[in-house]
Formats: sequence, structure tokens, C-alpha cells
Amino acid sequence: MPLELHQTIQIPLDSPNRRDTRLRLEQFIIDMEKEMRQTILEAKTSINVCASISTLPPELITEIFILACHPEYDATGGLGNQEMCPLRLGAVCKAWRDLAWSFRQLWSSIVFVSRYRSTFDLEDVLDSWISRSGNHPLSIHIDAPCLISSCAESIIGILISTASRCKNVSLHLWRGHFPHFVNCDRWPILQQLSFKMPDLPMPREWDIGKSLAIFRSSNMPQIKHLHLPQYVKYFHIWPSALRSLTTFSVDYIYDDQAYHILRFTSSSLQEFVAQKLMSGEYSDGEEHRTLILSILRSLVLKSIDCNAGLKKLLSKIITPSMKELTIGLHDYDHSPIPSMPDFMSNLSRSLQRLHITCFQDSLGDGKSLISCILNVKSLLELNFTGGQQSYKALVDSLGPAASSGEHFPLLEIFTITVKMCFLPDEGLQEMLVYRCSGVSTTCVRLKTVHITTSRCCWKGMNVLRKALADSKSEITFATVNHCCLSQFFPPFLIQLIWLAGEDWASDSDEES
Repeated sequence: MPLELHQTIQIPLDSPNRRDTRLRLEQFIIDMEKEMRQTILEAKTSINVCASISTLPPELITEIFILACHPEYDATGGLGNQEMCPLRLGAVCKAWRDLAWSFRQLWSSIVFVSRYRSTFDLEDVLDSWISRSGNHPLSIHIDAPCLISSCAESIIGILISTASRCKNVSLHLWRGHFPHFVNCDRWPILQQLSFKMPDLPMPREWDIGKSLAIFRSSNMPQIKHLHLPQYVKYFHIWPSALRSLTTFSVDYIYDDQAYHILRFTSSSLQEFVAQKLMSGEYSDGEEHRTLILSILRSLVLKSIDCNAGLKKLLSKIITPSMKELTIGLHDYDHSPIPSMPDFMSNLSRSLQRLHITCFQDSLGDGKSLISCILNVKSLLELNFTGGQQSYKALVDSLGPAASSGEHFPLLEIFTITVKMCFLPDEGLQEMLVYRCSGVSTTCVRLKTVHITTSRCCWKGMNVLRKALADSKSEITFATVNHCCLSQFFPPFLIQLIWLAGEDWASDSDEES
């Protein structure tokens, strides 16, 4: 006990100095509380100092900041899960705030997302953010399709005023705002440009203005990645701007328009993405020769009206160095694709990742389509979405009972999404046990399997659990239900992904 406190409490309570004694005790308590708070603060500071991150040099911390705040753009100009910004980092502690505020490169990436019609002080916020970035090249992502004209014009004005420093620009605005943007011709270092609009009915071609000064190759010599909502009406006046493109993506496009773009960029394009491919109803009278796209590495073609556009385009292109292919067939067009066998035969030694969506009503059509892809010897990853018949044709071809030998000998990752039928069935069980167990000496063991289905029964899941009990592969099962399967699948065997939707089917449903 401190001496002063001991002396104080020894004074009799009936002493004339009782009031002074109380004041001294209260002051002692205040001093002790202050000392305790200081001790706690020093202890916390010592803990922070001893933390591993506090021992890192500022140069390394700033690199971590950049990885956290600077998003990576995909082929369509979109972003991943980018939620971190310098303001949040600066709120952690004083040291981080001082470091973030003084590091100009951290502020060179601007992400603005809004679903409101107007935003208060938007122009001031952007101006402040850009001023903190110093002279670093800017990456700007604006996702605000509902903004009123005055707010959108403010954004466009700021972009134009900083055009000489813009390296990546991604805009999701109403279609009427883009002509103001494309008429600017001062983009000397622009490398990535993405235009997106709300999903509205569009004409065959997008008329964004006759000037298109932004696409003059002399003012934009380094453009590498370009995403457009659809084919541009005045495309023929700026093909030279496409000569250096490595990635081109588009939301809506016709097969003849896609052919023109591939022809213009055949010497540089490495990735082509058509999210919604349609069949061209017009003809320019030009004979389309076969294109050999020796540089193309990734191709995405998804039909939305019928497969006619896909059939015509595949018959006109050869891609001998393709690494990744995504084909989306129309749900209600089950006619064969004559160009598919020849197209896939050119990929037998280069293709590594295949994503295919097909819904075939008859077993014959399913087998015909699956047989087109089975001869790809180099495939490492297969992502399949389809109906019951095409699913059965694929599973039977990969199982132990395949009549024509082993298919996909290098396959390591297999994702299957099946609708309108039950999973698992006997064929899938046999195939997974065979491919996951390493029994076959002519194909590698499956390392990762993802299964997604809308319907399944308890009995079938229990059979699959027992069949794969000794498997060392990672098995992921996703279903549209709320039931818990932990009693069937131990954590080391399967990861559970829950989606909202139907309940599990009963055994009686399976029998029916």
C-alpha cells in the first residue's frame, strides 16, 4: 500500500480534517485511474510494436497497401471483390494513416460505385482523390448507371481534364453520356477501356457519335484491352486502333461482326469474349476466308438466340494455340454443329481449360457433341453444364466402361452442373471412384471435383459418400436446398456450399 494512502486512512473519521481526508482520497483515486490508463495504453502500444506487421519496413507495407487497394480488371472491365480503399487503411492507426496519406501511388486507383441518381460533393471527392495521387497514372472505375445527367457530366469532365494521366478507364453509365467522352482525343497512355450500359434493348450497331476521336491510333497507341456493349456503327473508320489489342470483349455481337473484329486483330489478339453471340441477318457481300488465329489464347462464345451464329463463326476460324475455350450453346437449339469436330480437332494438343454448356434432349445428339471434345488430349480442366442426356454421354465416356479407351488423360479439375435430373447416379459414382482412386495407369488422378445439381436424394448421397470414403481428392457438392449433410460427408472429404432453392428430393421421388 502506498505510504500516502496509509497515512490518510489512519486519520480518525471524527477528526476536524475529515473533509480534507476525503478530498485527498478522491484525488488519489483520480491519479491512480490516470496512471492505470497510461499503463494500459503503454501495454497496448508495446503489443502493437511487437506485432509482426509493425516490424515490416514502410516500403513493404506500401506494397501490401497497393495489392489491397488496386483492383484487377477482368476481360470485361469488371472488378473482383475490391472493397478496400486508402481511407479504410488510414483508419487503422496513426502510423498507417501517415503512411497512406503520404504514399501518392496508393491514390492512383479510384473506384466509385453508386446506385443513386445523385451524389453529393462527387466532384469535390474525385478532385481531392486525384490531387493526392500526384503525377501517377490513373485507373478509374465508375459504376453508376442511375446518375442524373449533371452528375455524370461532372464525372466525364473530370476524366477529360485528366485524360493525359488515365491508364485504365472503366465506365458503367447511361448510354447517352458516352458521346461526350469519346469525342476527347487526348489519351496518350490509355491501355484499358471499358464501356458498359444498363441492360436495355439495343439496335444491331451502337451509334455513339461520328467523331470517335478517342479511337484515333495516333492519340491512343498503347490500347491493349477494350470492352464495348456492342459492335460500333462507325467501326470501319478506326480499325487501325485495334492493331495492338490483346483483349477484346463485347456484350452483344453478331457472328459477322465478330469475324470482322477477329480479322482486324488477328496479329495481336490473345483473348476474345462474346457474352451474347447472335446470328447475323445481314450480309455485306464479302466472301469470308478462313482465319488462322495463331496468337489467340482464350475464346468465349455464348449463343443467346440460336446456334446458327456459333456454327458460322466456328467454321471460319482456326485457333491452333488456344489454351482456354468457353462455348455456351442455346438451351432450345439441339441441332448438330457441323463445324465443331473440325474446330476441336485443331485444339487436341493445346487446349487446357474447357467450359461448355449444352442441353441435348436425345442421347444421340448428346453423344455427337461430347465426342467432339473427347479427343482433346491436353485438357487439364473441364467445366460442364448440361442436361441429362449430354451428362450421361460425358460420364459414360470418362468411366471405366468407356469403349474407346481413356479420354482426357491429363484431367485434374472436373466441374459438373446438371439440371432436371437426380444426382448422383450409378454412372457418376463409378466414374468418380475410377478417376479419383488412381486405378487407371493411363490417366492422372482427379484432384478437384465440383458437383452442382438441383435435385438429389439421401440414398444416393449416402452411396456416393461410401464410394468416395477413401478418396484423397477435394470434392465439393453444391445443391439448391437447406438440408445439412454433415452427417454424410466428413469435413476432410467434402466442402458444403448452400444455395437457396428447392428441398432435397425423397427416395420416393427418385423411384417415381
